[in-house]
Amino acid sequence: MAQVPVVRARERTRKANLQSFRYLAATWRPDWKDASAYTKKRTFAEWAWEFLRRSPHYEQFYLSRMSKYEAQPQLIREAERITLERDESGSFPDAPDDPQLAKFFTIMEGANISFDLLSFPRPPWQDKVELKIESLAYCLGGRSASLEFMHPREDEVLCLFGLHLPIDAQLRQIKDVLVREKKRLGLSDKKSRELVYATYIRLLDAEYAGASRGEMASVLFPKKEGKIINNYNAEGSVSDSRDAAHALINGGWRSLLFK
Repeated sequence: MAQVPVVRARERTRKANLQSFRYLAATWRPDWKDASAYTKKRTFAEWAWEFLRRSPHYEQFYLSRMSKYEAQPQLIREAERITLERDESGSFPDAPDDPQLAKFFTIMEGANISFDLLSFPRPPWQDKVELKIESLAYCLGGRSASLEFMHPREDEVLCLFGLHLPIDAQLRQIKDVLVREKKRLGLSDKKSRELVYATYIRLLDAEYAGASRGEMASVLFPKKEGKIINNYNAEGSVSDSRDAAHALINGGWRSLLFK
């Protein structure tokens, strides 16, 4: 029975930490109506983080896994020094011997499966983050490998290369598949202007704040409001920009790291 108060105290701490994290997650975004809050010049890698940290999936991932460790900043700093790196068989090394760091290693493996991250996941409210992602994952036949290779996401293509077949011919074939699938998903290798990215994140912040489509149109596309230009109006621009912004937070951010 002596353990009951300790367990209850830990549960109270966990809930308090989660509430604190949720407060930070709900308040870090700028006022989407203030254009001056979105004028900072960024590298493509910095834009990638801006979109990833606005992903509801990423936010939920961080909150659900990290709230219990908020009161242990020193432990988190130690974990942040860990970087995942696959060995020649395509597998990650064993978890650290330290049981606490081993728990963080498991979190990192989850972040790699969901977001391709090789570095420790950072809180969405952290402004500057250096993202390290896995651009190519592979496993070799006859060697141990993670099961994640059997479950590609919609924006991934899983293929097998035969070492007894010509390499160039296989690469040409998979390139055709990649080009076709990128087109099918509406993804592009073209660089967008910084102003467009700023509009996208303002729109995502407006959506988070509960703004209506009409309100977004009047603030973000004032010159088009009330006008029909080539059968298109401001709300049409909101709809198209929303689709593009959601494509970026749902995985498209990765491509920005290779610009």
